[in-house]
Amino acid sequence: MFNTETVRDTRTAERSERVPIRAGRPAAAVTLLCALFVVIFDNFHFWASLYRDTPPESMEAVAMYGIVFIALVMIYNALFSLLALRWLLKPMLSLILMVAAACAYFMDAFGVIINDSMLRNVLETDAGEAAELLSPRLLIYLGLLGVLPCVLLWRTPIRHGALSREVPLRLITAILSLMIGVGVLFTHYKYISFVARQHNELRYLLNPYYPVWSARKLLPSREAAAPDPRGRTATQAAATVTAKPTVLVLVVGETARAANFQLNGYARTTNPRLSDEPLLINYTQVTSCGTATAVSVPCMFSRLPRSEFSHDKAKANVDFVQVLQTAGVSVYWRENDGGCKGVCVGTDFQDLSHGVAPDLCDEDGCQDGVMIRSLSAILDHLRGDTLIVLHPQGSHGPAYYRRYPEAFRRFTPDCRTQQVQTCSQPEIVNAYDNTIVYTDDILAEAIAQLRRRADSLDTAMLYLSDHGESLGENGLYLHGMPYSLAPAEQTHVPFMLWLSPQLEAHAGLRRHCLLGNADISYSHDNLFHSVLGLFRIRTDAYEPEMDILEECRG
Repeated sequence: MFNTETVRDTRTAERSERVPIRAGRPAAAVTLLCALFVVIFDNFHFWASLYRDTPPESMEAVAMYGIVFIALVMIYNALFSLLALRWLLKPMLSLILMVAAACAYFMDAFGVIINDSMLRNVLETDAGEAAELLSPRLLIYLGLLGVLPCVLLWRTPIRHGALSREVPLRLITAILSLMIGVGVLFTHYKYISFVARQHNELRYLLNPYYPVWSARKLLPSREAAAPDPRGRTATQAAATVTAKPTVLVLVVGETARAANFQLNGYARTTNPRLSDEPLLINYTQVTSCGTATAVSVPCMFSRLPRSEFSHDKAKANVDFVQVLQTAGVSVYWRENDGGCKGVCVGTDFQDLSHGVAPDLCDEDGCQDGVMIRSLSAILDHLRGDTLIVLHPQGSHGPAYYRRYPEAFRRFTPDCRTQQVQTCSQPEIVNAYDNTIVYTDDILAEAIAQLRRRADSLDTAMLYLSDHGESLGENGLYLHGMPYSLAPAEQTHVPFMLWLSPQLEAHAGLRRHCLLGNADISYSHDNLFHSVLGLFRIRTDAYEPEMDILEECRG
């Protein structure tokens, strides 16, 4: 007899074999969970700053917190939904989680903003500098906020459909999420827009949005700027009959801020030797081109002013090293920091950071004293006009205590760890001030070397720091803030000039005029033209009004 139940069971089994049961979590749920995780755990610095700037003292402020939270989750979910395809979702979300974890550490620990300048610094940082930033706390952040959620993500089965169905579904999810996110913001638009205008810096703290958005600026531009012809030809004006070879020692200071220099009115004795130097001219109101070495060094050497500078434009323009070499001036570069950032091409270059002087070098590098020994060797063999660039470690953080020998440990207790945020602010300042005392000694020794050769050379020493440093003021450490938001501690830099009496006379410079201009506002923009003017360079790139010495020439 025909059994209908048996036939029905057989057909059901056959259908089950043809259409497998779809197991796992829907992709939309995974992207939403990741968005929640990132907003809650990777944006502590954002929420802390929002709380500081807009404490929840009213119902409007309390409501704003909830609305901003929902909006951020929905906007991140919209972005993550665009990645929710079978072979793309887990790898891309894992990358985002690891990047967000690393950025969260540096933002929480040092109060920094991860922008294109900071990212460029990271790409150009050498192994020694990178090692100083490693810490157990960084590993904890990477482990808990990066590795752990990535492991959970990869262990979670995700349900995917056919590509033809998934693509429109993800687009719809992204559009709906974005509409919800923007929509809730508009429900409280008046209050939120006021807070956003008053505290524009909050958008820089969104992690990983702003770091990823900033990374696009590191990509080469599609159309390279056309080479600027200015400065491509250069000659030297004839020297006077009595003039000897002109030698300028340019010390590119590292992370030194003007506020901690005794010469600028600082209460501590951080410039014991330079304060007794009668021929030193100290310029008190000088600002940097950037807040990080990767920007400031190329910019201060470039013909371009800060308002026009970009790395792409700089490649199409000359810097003063190139102009001097075109005019026949010899250029030496002695490096004890993280590199010349592309401005030492064609120079007599030597890296001193891994020297063999047992009293100044160890496995971590060399103290800046090695530069003075190198300077002496160069000065003994000069025959013509020469620029000597010294690029010391100076006051580079966070391991300030490694920048000075024990003999220069004047201010104690000093912070003896690279995790400066764990030290008290007085300890951080003590360590930093010790680096300035050591810099003072290096500069005084350079002047002494030049003074001893007055019979054979017309000499000068110019010191200008690339940028300043935050030492815990307002919760900020290190440097690299966007220029528009950077505090004066990161942009107000020391600038000083020493001229031998012989060079002063041969160049026709009036000392009372130079001293009278010491409190005028200058910037890195003046360096290009001032160096060319000192070497009497004739070129169409030279602008006399930007030369700090031009007004004082007799």
